[in-house]
Amino acid sequence: LRVAYGHSTRHSCTLPQCKFDDPAWYQALRRQGRDLELQAAHEQERLSVFEVARRFRISPRTVHRALRRVQEPVGAAS
Repeated sequence: LRVAYGHSTRHSCTLPQCKFDDPAWYQALRRQGRDLELQAAHEQERLSVFEVARRFRISPRTVHRALRRVQEPVGAAS
């Protein structure tokens, strides 16, 4: 039984990987969900980048980055 940050690795976690073993992976997983929500607001609801930013309380630049991440193939980021 391995213990990471006070958490046992034997638990009923639904994640495919432990978020404590690879925090960057977990952060990207969470960000991906938000990015998809931003994309839906922009494309399906026809909101402008500025309207999406206002709704999610983030900067327009963050919206642009999120939309780019959603449209880029995995591993194509430079």
